[in-house]
Amino acid sequence: MRGSVTLFMGDNERLKFYILIVIIASIMRIKLTEKTRTELFLKLSQNKSTGEIADILHVSKRTIKEWGKGNNTIPEESFKKIIVLSCSKKNHFPYETLPENWNASDAARKGGIARNKLRGNPGTKEGRIKGGLKSLKIHNALKTGFKIEKKIRKPGQSEELAEMLGILVGDGHLSEYQASMTTNSVTDIEHAFFVSGLFKKLFNLEAPVQKNSGSKSVDVIASSKKLVGFLVLMGMTKGNKIHNGLHIPIWIMKNKKFWRPFIRGLFDTDGCARILF
Repeated sequence: MRGSVTLFMGDNERLKFYILIVIIASIMRIKLTEKTRTELFLKLSQNKSTGEIADILHVSKRTIKEWGKGNNTIPEESFKKIIVLSCSKKNHFPYETLPENWNASDAARKGGIARNKLRGNPGTKEGRIKGGLKSLKIHNALKTGFKIEKKIRKPGQSEELAEMLGILVGDGHLSEYQASMTTNSVTDIEHAFFVSGLFKKLFNLEAPVQKNSGSKSVDVIASSKKLVGFLVLMGMTKGNKIHNGLHIPIWIMKNKKFWRPFIRGLFDTDGCARILF
């Protein structure tokens, strides 16, 4: 079932938006040292297979592997379950608790500087020319040849696009040529087909729902380099979301009508609700 969130607007709308993001969508993350992480996941692998762990935590096997490599921090609730599954005690593994997007500001700044040095400012004609010429040199040197890229529809800023970005921020991933989302094949299959249809509606691209063998998860995959490039321009990041400074796109922050659909997409994929007494 797709989630819904009600925003109560008033004089402090922006403040309430941030608070809602923190309460609903942001999950505290656990950061482990390399030694601690290696020891914990070694004990975990001795008790359960990667597929079994993924099923219990309702994530993909790829997510478990990324946690084990230290590429992603671990949600606090998942960390507690991992401790239990490894037959360990929590205090045996020192850890640091971090808020969601804990390094986003610094990583975004460094990434922006490095990117502009390499390819020029993407907001200028000179920057685009520099990036294009560099790409041509690489293709010529490697003799890769040129392929005709898939044509995509490039939608303007809209509530549906805001929801799609919320989905990708939550459980999505951008590689060089694909935009994908992974979800549970049992509890969230309806949402997987919804996301597939949203890719088609927004970008006129097919995004098949693919079952992962050996685990209760499915991938929704849209293959298009142009799509990835467009999503990056709209505020997404490629590769490791944490290391590359993923953040809420500025155009969504500036227009309150996009807040609700963005949070809905984020909550549908990576949200949780808690009752505090």
